[in-house]
Amino acid sequence: MSYPASAAGSVFNNGHGSPQIAFTPGDATVSYNGTTYNLLQVHFHSPSEETIEGDAPALDAHFVHASDEGALLVIGVMYDPCEVTSVPLLTTALDNYEGFTSDAPQDVTVPDLSTVIPTDVEFYTFPGSLTTPPCTGGLQWFVASAPQCATEPQIAALKAVGAAAGLDPEIGNARRPTMPLNDRSLTLTKATRAAGDAEAPSTTGSSGIALGLTAIVAAGAAVLI
Repeated sequence: MSYPASAAGSVFNNGHGSPQIAFTPGDATVSYNGTTYNLLQVHFHSPSEETIEGDAPALDAHFVHASDEGALLVIGVMYDPCEVTSVPLLTTALDNYEGFTSDAPQDVTVPDLSTVIPTDVEFYTFPGSLTTPPCTGGLQWFVASAPQCATEPQIAALKAVGAAAGLDPEIGNARRPTMPLNDRSLTLTKATRAAGDAEAPSTTGSSGIALGLTAIVAAGAAVLI
């Protein structure tokens, strides 16, 4: 994973009840199984579209990547309220989105980009789809196995974006329902900040771990047809 300490971005209201930050392809990348994926954008959902044992954390961030050939890879990071100062990425999005559209975004510098993807936790990985229309399938998901920390005011501000768009705050920011796992398998992998590919996924070895994994179903994990 190669994310810089900071990067230029463009913030706008994505029309789904969330601020979105677009990035220049090549400024931040992830390598997986020999393929490099460029960070295209990050957007947010509250409550989280990913669930743990049926419970949805307070919010999530989806980091959408694409290879030069058009293959998609999304990293999901969940957040719960904790005693922290703030999440700089979310602050940048919330402070700059209002009144801006994808046709006329607000240019910003995104700070602390190199730390937004945790590397001290494992990631669940599985095949799935995008969670917003047209819900394109055939992509690879990575979801951090443990929620990170955001502040209560940040969570409330994100919910207010959805409410301003006419969305039910209890349902969330255009939150897609959790999809069934069906025949897909979830595996564990570890992200690294070093250049090169992420470590190869490890399969779930015991029935106890497998049961825990099958209870964690991301909203992006739609059935591929």
